[in-house]
Amino acid sequence: MAKNLVLGAGPIGLIAAAYLSKAGEEVIIHDPFQQERMAQIKERGLTVINDGWEKNSIDNITTHIGVLEDLKDLSGEEIGRVFVATKAFSLEGVIKDIKNSLCRQKFSATGFVSLQNGYGVEKVLSEGLDVNAARVAVNYVGHITEDGDIEGHWLRRPNFIGDTYPQHRGWAREVARLLTRSGLDIAYVRDIRLPTWRKNVLNSTLCPICTITGKTMGEAMADPHLEGVCRKVMTEGWDVAKTMGLEYTDEDTNLDKACAYLRAGGDHVPTMVTDMRNIGRTENQYMNRAIVKEATRNGIDVPVNFFLYSAIFEIEQSQRKEETLKKMRDQLYNLPL
Repeated sequence: MAKNLVLGAGPIGLIAAAYLSKAGEEVIIHDPFQQERMAQIKERGLTVINDGWEKNSIDNITTHIGVLEDLKDLSGEEIGRVFVATKAFSLEGVIKDIKNSLCRQKFSATGFVSLQNGYGVEKVLSEGLDVNAARVAVNYVGHITEDGDIEGHWLRRPNFIGDTYPQHRGWAREVARLLTRSGLDIAYVRDIRLPTWRKNVLNSTLCPICTITGKTMGEAMADPHLEGVCRKVMTEGWDVAKTMGLEYTDEDTNLDKACAYLRAGGDHVPTMVTDMRNIGRTENQYMNRAIVKEATRNGIDVPVNFFLYSAIFEIEQSQRKEETLKKMRDQLYNLPL
């Protein structure tokens, strides 16, 4: 049986690995930056626990998967699918590692699937490897405990998957069937831009706001001004979508419904907060910057998204992050809405 290789041992990659294993698939995982977590999985297996927020969403799963310490050890392995669940900002390095470890002759027989955040990452992966990568618009959330277990917070069904180039044969339909059989419930869509742009607009609200303010998602949404900023980010995002030819229903773009979705984050913080704290780098270029980029291309003014993109970029570049954070907090609270 061809194996499934999962790159990235964060909550998204580990939850996907657990469900794949639950479906009877052979899974191996690799993450050179999470050696302690890899050792825990190798010793005790992989455990996903529903944290009780939504009892009928994330399944409780305990399983054993393979742990790969070095991609060079793939020599001779038959890899049927590669699930890329790394940070979007590491894509360039991931593509290089894949090229160095998997024979190019095997690329045509391997399905590549992006489980990443941000808008347009599947195109970067496809162009870098000269493949037609599938992209999942992930809509499940969890966090990793000190013991290395994953507490699943929610799973909103269905998640969506599509090919980067839908006019050509791809892997999205096959992967949709596989992941649905596993219990993740993935629906195929011809134009993956629709769900990924929508998800990116939502992510581009609290990710930068919580990073700048230090608030949890629930705390930020309880602040009237910050909720107003979220609403402005989304309004700008939907305006840009129209110029891109992306058509959404009124329900898809309903701001009250979207704000309720954001409040469900509760006392959790977005991954951008921990990325900034731990490594000083974020997925900003694929979030608010992606909105700004498309807006500029289509002649749309998006001042709030531009501020948030610029603020996170300045914090990333700063040698005095606390001073810069304070400055950006002050500017955030003075944003006209």
